[in-house]
Amino acid sequence: MNKFIILIVLCNISYIAAMDLVKFTTEEKKYFSDHLVRAVNFVNTKINTNEIPNNNPIASILHQMATDLSTCNNDVETLITFKKLENSIQRYQKANLSSSISPIERQTLSQYGITADTELSISHVRNIISGLLLQEKYPKYALQVIKPKITPEDRLNFMKKNAEYPLTEDAVKEYSALFIYQVLLAPRI
Repeated sequence: MNKFIILIVLCNISYIAAMDLVKFTTEEKKYFSDHLVRAVNFVNTKINTNEIPNNNPIASILHQMATDLSTCNNDVETLITFKKLENSIQRYQKANLSSSISPIERQTLSQYGITADTELSISHVRNIISGLLLQEKYPKYALQVIKPKITPEDRLNFMKKNAEYPLTEDAVKEYSALFIYQVLLAPRI
């Protein structure tokens, strides 16, 4: 009986610790919601102009995420809990924290300080690492181009390259977690 109680306590502590890593400000929540709306509008435009099919996996995931976010009153924290994305997001965070990138980030920040360029560079490296982590799990995932200014053509090519990304429940969950991580957490310094 004591072991059972300890297990329950540990599970609750793990859940609370996981959620502590994914708390967002009101501004971040609004930014995510707006970002997702822009992504869905872009997808809809490309579907309407027949540049991608309406069953494109990334388009499907973004549409579903927008629907789910609306169901969650546009609260990304509620969405994370609702879709059980905590562990996946945590894995992306841990990959960046435990990688050799952390010392490089510290060195870059100590040498150059926090500037728009250093923040962008660190965010790009984190996006690459997290994308590679997803690609390791789902080899059909093609990384997005990482550069200072992503063009509409870059976004379209990303969607085309991911035409074979699986739409299994886990694959959708993993891409959704990656999307949230890259939009909200990778840029945090």
